[in-house]
Amino acid sequence: MKITVLLAALLFVSTIALRAGAEKESPLVPPSVLRTYDKDKSGALDEKEHAKWQADLAARRDKQAKQRADMLAKYDLDKDGKLSSDEAASAKIGMNKARTEQDMVKGKEKAEERIAREMADKEMQERLAASKAAGDESAKGSSMMMAE
Repeated sequence: MKITVLLAALLFVSTIALRAGAEKESPLVPPSVLRTYDKDKSGALDEKEHAKWQADLAARRDKQAKQRADMLAKYDLDKDGKLSSDEAASAKIGMNKARTEQDMVKGKEKAEERIAREMADKEMQERLAASKAAGDESAKGSSMMMAE
């Protein structure tokens, strides 16, 4: 019994000590943030790196706020500052339509790029074949000259 109480007290004291030490450390930065913003690879963000991270976060928040405002302006038909279920359904349909159109444009661009690559490959093959044929003809001519 005494050992159990002693172990519990020891565990409690060590937990308190760990928490006290953790409070002195700087807050943890997600690894993805370090990969992006820790330019000197020190494992922590210096003042300049931290400022860049915060500026990018603020820009992202501003962009999202503008997107929300644009969505409300477009789909909030009764102008109450909220999307009703009907307005939200309309917004979802509109966003899906826009996404589908974007996907179609991207698909068309990818298809055009593929066709251009295929045409370039075919043209290159034709040039190589013509070059090889011309080389064969010149080799025949030079061998005939040597035979004379």
